[in-house]
Amino acid sequence: GMYRPGTVPDDPMFALQDDLRRMLVARALYEAQTPAFVSEAEGDVQVANPLTTTEPYVRRAILPTLLRRVEHNFAHGNRDVRLFEIGTSFRKAASGEPPDEAIHLAGVLAGRRQQAHWTEKAQAFDIWDLKGLLEAVGARAHGQAARVLVADEAPAPYAAGSTFELLDGAGHACGGGGLIAAEAIDAPVWAGDVWGFEITLPAEPTPPPVPVHAPLPGYPAVERDLALVVGAGTLAEQVDAIIRDRAGELLESVELFDVYRGDELEVDARSLAFRLRFRAGHRTLKDKEGDKGVT
Repeated sequence: GMYRPGTVPDDPMFALQDDLRRMLVARALYEAQTPAFVSEAEGDVQVANPLTTTEPYVRRAILPTLLRRVEHNFAHGNRDVRLFEIGTSFRKAASGEPPDEAIHLAGVLAGRRQQAHWTEKAQAFDIWDLKGLLEAVGARAHGQAARVLVADEAPAPYAAGSTFELLDGAGHACGGGGLIAAEAIDAPVWAGDVWGFEITLPAEPTPPPVPVHAPLPGYPAVERDLALVVGAGTLAEQVDAIIRDRAGELLESVELFDVYRGDELEVDARSLAFRLRFRAGHRTLKDKEGDKGVT
């Protein structure tokens, strides 16, 4: 018989999960499904009829069970592991209340970015791969205003000094990621760094922004490079925001293209180099207009 396409739109949470799955699979991560039952150390909510006496709780976080799968891969000699999971987190609520449930997304990266090939040296995943991944899933889950910042402290299972925090558009913490601490994973000596993240998905997700078509520009742009020396406490993100705020309406794009630390600078200072592009939609800009935007 004939089937008519449905007219009821997908639930926003299902749409969000599908988008996140597509994003992560496109980055060569495999989806895992791990057991939700854990020991008392990893759960707050006890099950009335547990399958085993050693795991009578349901988990409050997904990342620890994904790390067990990484260990399983290491035990079988596989050093390149990329996994993610979408699952439910259970936390104890007030007495007599049902447990608080939230949908979490977690992921792990270990080993090489891509398979070894004679044309180039194989490179391992690093902190920038993790931060980029956290920014991508954070923006889709919590909107373009979500931000990834260096965390002040490293909660388990992350290592101090290599941990990020994800903030939603309102500035509330909704997850994080970073280097997995050595004591949090049983890894052989040949295994490199293991990176992980876990975020809470919003209870009422917003749809992604609709792509907008724009024709190729008809007039040339003016580019100016701007190098600024900043202190240790100043984030590149803050400098970027000031540039966008002050550069005027002709500014088309800002790109951080170089970071320099060296002998000529103070110990904690660094030089950030930004490329600013100015363009007018209906005429060719004069050089001095680009100069004015930079000054």
